[in-house]
Amino acid sequence: VGTAEAMGHSQSKHLTKAVKKGDAAAVRRILDRGGDPNTKDENGKPALFIAAENATLEVLIELLQRGAGVDQE
Repeated sequence: VGTAEAMGHSQSKHLTKAVKKGDAAAVRRILDRGGDPNTKDENGKPALFIAAENATLEVLIELLQRGAGVDQE
């Protein structure tokens, strides 16, 4: 695993964790540092879907504003 790939995996893990917690400030920081708004958790569930399921509106809006796709599977 290359360094860039490992960093991307780490950001994805941190982003999905922040989304699950409903921590909008952490989500914003991770996205500001290049996190992918279309990232998926370890089960393949998109961060946007996790935010919607958890009813965390601020996180949901942040992901959408940063380009999270609504047509993910």
